[in-house]
Amino acid sequence: MVMAKEKNIKLARRLKNSSLELEYSFPHKDSARWHKYMKVQNAQAHAQKGTSREGLHERCTAIALSKADMDFAIAPGIQRLIGSYAKEGCFMYTLDKAGIQESVLAWMGQQYDVQSYGDGFVADDVQLMPTVLQAVALLLPFFSDEKVPYIAFTPLYPPLLQFQPFHSIRSKGAKFEAGKTAENHELEKHCVEVPLLLADNDYKIDYVRFEQKLMEHRAKVLIFCNPHNPMGKVWPASQLRELLNFCAEKNVSIISDEVFADHVYTGKHIPLAALERERHASVNAKVNAKAVSIVSIFSTGKTFNIPALQCASMIFSSLKLKKQAELSMACFSSPPLLHQKLLVHAYGQERNWYEKLKVGICENRDYAWQFIEKELSAYLHPFMGDGTYLIWLRAEKLALALFDKSKKEKSRQETPWQFFEKAGVVLLDGQPFGRGFQNYLRLNVATNPEWLQEALLRMKLACARLS
Repeated sequence: MVMAKEKNIKLARRLKNSSLELEYSFPHKDSARWHKYMKVQNAQAHAQKGTSREGLHERCTAIALSKADMDFAIAPGIQRLIGSYAKEGCFMYTLDKAGIQESVLAWMGQQYDVQSYGDGFVADDVQLMPTVLQAVALLLPFFSDEKVPYIAFTPLYPPLLQFQPFHSIRSKGAKFEAGKTAENHELEKHCVEVPLLLADNDYKIDYVRFEQKLMEHRAKVLIFCNPHNPMGKVWPASQLRELLNFCAEKNVSIISDEVFADHVYTGKHIPLAALERERHASVNAKVNAKAVSIVSIFSTGKTFNIPALQCASMIFSSLKLKKQAELSMACFSSPPLLHQKLLVHAYGQERNWYEKLKVGICENRDYAWQFIEKELSAYLHPFMGDGTYLIWLRAEKLALALFDKSKKEKSRQETPWQFFEKAGVVLLDGQPFGRGFQNYLRLNVATNPEWLQEALLRMKLACARLS
């Protein structure tokens, strides 16, 4: 705990000395993460105290570090913009905000050096969508026959494993029994999982199995994630080029989820669509090589902690691909005008806030990693890449200890997720991230340092009782 205090003192000093103060937000009762798991015994008393966090853990039965959003108050400038927009009262159908594509491109140029890849990008290369998942859902049938499954590397953010073709939902829906809902019926699996190989504390692509699954299922689309959720792996250029060369040979298109692109802490993020432009230009100069059809998808949601007001943007590996894809997305409207205004403002005016946010997250990442390695290594093995604010925990040793405990006490065995929930810490269960990950957990460190310390201490005390 001394180390934690020292780290928080350093963080507090850095924020105090800055021209922009970073604040933590008390969990809102309507947020998905806290609504389910956090019980505040005296909410009215807390509301009267304003933003005071004193006595937080005396009033709470659980600390939720599960959902991938952040306990940081949004930038003051964004708050003011939302307020002024509400006063304007324009909630009718609107035109797209002028300059929004230029704003996206300017941010990408500064963040990812997109103009250094191939012939660079122009504003018309940018396409907007309301959300990332909506973009993926519309792109899947564009790239492949909807009756053919797609490939995904696991472990992976669960919604990316759950896309269903319309014909499947319709046929299953026709068979629903009276009085039952969709939750009572299991839809056919449309995603083919290819587990990543874990070696030398790094996850890599299993190309033997990848090729086998492509041939077996005639799959033509890969859903990729970089930085990878849940491990936080930032795929290096060498591994990305290897993937592109393989997909070019096998004629596989790629939909790349890059929502954590602005949460990279070593080096710069590499947009896959931009890298493909460079690769194809260099290879095609020597031989008439195949190009890989790639869409890289980004969002303001993770960067500025506004997932409920996010605006997704996409860049394509070629302008021709973009023009073709626009036809399949024509039925979908642009993001709401407020979301577009927030994007332009955030990308243009909130870089200082964003940089301070990264400072706070880095402090939390370092502290959590060191605490787990030192205090919880007997039961948990952490994997923390160079991106995101997530730590992927391998809890197989803990699962074995819980099995021994249940056998000794002749009781029902708890899962690692249930074990920590009982201790007052809610993590995200690894089971939905793919087959074989039931003994894994995902921990979100983008929270108040005091809450993070308290959660880790609760985990330590719970594990100590197993010894």
